[in-house]
Amino acid sequence: MVDNIYRADELRKSEKIQKLIQEIPSEKASTLKAGKVILKSSTDTGVMRNLGRNGSKYGPKAIIHQFSQMSFQQETEIYLSEVSNQELEKENFNLSQERESQLIQKFASKEILHLGGGHDHVYPLLKAIDSLGKKIIILNIDAHCDTRQSTHSHSGTGFRQFLNEAKNKTLLYQFGVHFFANSPSTLNIDKEKMKIYSFEEKDNLDLILKDIELQVREQEAYFFLSLDADALCSSIMEGVSAINHEGLSLEEVKRIFRWYKNLNSSKSVGIYEYNPLFDPTTKGARALARLIHLLYF
Repeated sequence: MVDNIYRADELRKSEKIQKLIQEIPSEKASTLKAGKVILKSSTDTGVMRNLGRNGSKYGPKAIIHQFSQMSFQQETEIYLSEVSNQELEKENFNLSQERESQLIQKFASKEILHLGGGHDHVYPLLKAIDSLGKKIIILNIDAHCDTRQSTHSHSGTGFRQFLNEAKNKTLLYQFGVHFFANSPSTLNIDKEKMKIYSFEEKDNLDLILKDIELQVREQEAYFFLSLDADALCSSIMEGVSAINHEGLSLEEVKRIFRWYKNLNSSKSVGIYEYNPLFDPTTKGARALARLIHLLYF
């Protein structure tokens, strides 16, 4: 009987939370006065153009579902808006990225949580942030730098695309990188624009975060945190295109999210590359939902 009462209470909390989550079109972005904004890029054309496994287009929905099952300590309205279009991506990928950036730009002045889809969606997001006219600092938690040199855009080229086009001064920190999984040409980026910290340097995480924090505060920069789900170890994250046999633990990534949350700066976070088709136990979705919950509450 006690278990049944407890379970009923949890279900009521979940239903209450789900009522606080509202889907809105991008046209209504200017009307939002408060609350959290989650932008969904529910497409995976960029992953397939990179010869990855399709299915990450279902990632945002799966993560949000797990997030909606969690309890909040205070009521906060959460707004969802879809900003990508798979049909347009198939028809004209470059045009779809431009359209996505324009939609995201409507929300750019707010705190954003961006859920992909492939990591190609980081490019239109950063272009939208660039429109604000601020210096930009990025921390990307990832086994791959996603700065590939390629004749066409895909999920492995997003950061190179942006660094080549950014109007404002930008510094990209890469953390958790496996050098064996990145070609020399991929890593061929101006050191003034990109700093790489390998997976083996994770024991120096406190020093790395202090350096980033100093740069953010000194430059009064817009600070964007990006997580590619394949940065996490396969023991917790199976649902990705490139399963990481030697990835970061959930506790290590949570540590970075806690640190980021406490920074007094503009906040914008992206989570990409989760593929629920290859996560039968949903443990990956629940881990990512926990990171979101930690960030917001």
